[in-house]
Amino acid sequence: MNEVSGNQVLQIDVIGYRAQMGSMKPWRLLFEIFANAFDEDTIKKFDIKITYDKKREKVIFEYIDDGDGFRDWLDIISLFKRSMRRKDPTKSGRFNLGEKQAIIVSSLFRIWTRNPDEAKAFEFKWYKKTAYRKDLEPLKELGTKIYAEYDWTEEEFKEINTHLGLVRCPANKKCIVNGNRLTTEKAIRKFKGELKTEIEDPKTFKMIKTRRNGDIEIYNKESDNARTWLYENGLPIQKLKKSDRWHVNVLQKIPMAPTRSDVAPTWLDELYGVLINNTIDLVEKEDMNDNWVQAGMKDATVETMKQIKIKKFGTENVFFESSSDPTANDRVRDDPNAALIEEGWGDKEVRDRMKDLGVAEPAHIKYGVGRGLDMEKPVTITPAMEKYRQVCKALARDCIDADIKVRFVRSPEQSMYSAWWNRDTKTLTFNFSSSTINTAYFNQWNEDNVELIIHELAHDKDESYSRIQTHHYTTDYVSELSRIGAIIGVAGIAKWSEK
Repeated sequence: MNEVSGNQVLQIDVIGYRAQMGSMKPWRLLFEIFANAFDEDTIKKFDIKITYDKKREKVIFEYIDDGDGFRDWLDIISLFKRSMRRKDPTKSGRFNLGEKQAIIVSSLFRIWTRNPDEAKAFEFKWYKKTAYRKDLEPLKELGTKIYAEYDWTEEEFKEINTHLGLVRCPANKKCIVNGNRLTTEKAIRKFKGELKTEIEDPKTFKMIKTRRNGDIEIYNKESDNARTWLYENGLPIQKLKKSDRWHVNVLQKIPMAPTRSDVAPTWLDELYGVLINNTIDLVEKEDMNDNWVQAGMKDATVETMKQIKIKKFGTENVFFESSSDPTANDRVRDDPNAALIEEGWGDKEVRDRMKDLGVAEPAHIKYGVGRGLDMEKPVTITPAMEKYRQVCKALARDCIDADIKVRFVRSPEQSMYSAWWNRDTKTLTFNFSSSTINTAYFNQWNEDNVELIIHELAHDKDESYSRIQTHHYTTDYVSELSRIGAIIGVAGIAKWSEK
C-alpha cells in the first residue's frame, strides 16, 4: 500500500477546475486581482493594462503594483490555503481563490512577486490540455507583476471595459487602468449600519456569520434610467432593482458564494432597512412605492416610519383601510386632516410593522360607527372573572405600583384586540368580542393569560403609547416586559426551590 501524507493526501484535477471556472464572467475573474490589490495595505499604487489582440483573438492582461509582494508565495498555487484576510471583516479576501482562478482559465499566465525576504516567479502555460509550470527570473524590486493571456472574444473584452467603469478605487490608493487614473466621486453619504458579515472563528478557523456595525457609502447613479449596483469594498457584486435610487458600497465582507456574484434576498432586505433608516431625509414622496423602500420598511425604526408616513400621505393621521367597516373608510377620506392607507399599498409584513410600531391603526377604531368605546357592552362577571380581576389588581400594585381598574366588555369594533391598556386611566380591559377571550379563559391560570397580563401592564412605561396599544418594539416596552416577568418569576420560583 502506498502511503501519502500532509498536503499530498488529495489532488486537484486542473482540467475539471478549469472547466468550472470557465463559466465565470471574465470581468469577475479579473476583478479578483483588483480585490487583492484593494485588500493589501502595503499597495499604494497599481497599474493595469487590458488590451485585445485581434490577430491572435486574445485578451492581454498586465498588472504591476508597489506593495510588499506575496507574504507566502504558496498563496499563488495553493487552493483553499488559509488567508489572513479571513480574520478581518473589512477585507474582501476569504476564499484565497483569486489568483488560482485567474491562472486556471488563462492560456498563459506569468507572475513575479518579491517580499522583503524572498522572490518567486512562475509561468503557467496550457499545451494540449496539459498545464505546465516553470520558474522565471525573479523581480529585483518589491511588489507583484502579472502578464496573462486569455482566449476571450472581443465582445467579452468590451464587457470587461464596461465593468471597469464601475470600479470605485479606495481613496488611499492610486489605481491606473489603461493609462487613466480611476477616480471615484465623493459619496453623497457615508454612515454606519449593522449587517451580517463573515469572519474567521479563531478556534475552528471556519468562516462564521456574525453581525457587525460597518461603514456603508451611497453614490448617485449616472442617470435616472441607469441600473444601480451593490458593491463590496469598491467592486461591483450584483445589479440592484431598477427603481433603486443609489449605488451602495458596503465596506465589509458580504456573505456570498465563492463566485462572488449573488447575495441572499434576506440580506438585501436587511440592507434596505439600514438604508432607509439612514437616508429617509433624502427620500421623496414618489420613492415610497419603490421596491427598496417597501423592503426597507420591514426593518424601519419608529422615527423612520413616521417620516415615511408623513412623506407618503402628507399627514400624521393615517389609518388602515377597514375590511369590516366601509363607513369608517369613507369618514377618513372625508376628513381633510387624515389619510387612508388603501389595501394595495404595502405588503402584510410592512403593514404589520406599522401596526406594531403604533404608526397607524385601522380606520374603524377612530372613525367606526360609535367610535369604538362608545359601542362597548358590559359582560356578566363570573366568580372566576372577579378573582382574576383581583389578581390583576394585586399584580399591578406590585409590578407597576398602581391601583388599576379591570374591565370586561364586548367591543365588536375592536375584535382584533384581546385586551388593551389605557395609561391615562390605569385601566386594563378584556374584550369578549375577540377570538381568544371567553368565560372559560378565566377559569384557570396558564401561560397564555399570565403572558397577556404582563403584555398589557408593560405598556404603562411605554412613552409612545396610544389608547389602543400597538407599540411592541420600543426599548422601554421590551425592558418593562422583562422587569415584570422577573417580578412574577421571583414570586413563583419558590415552587421549584422547595423541591
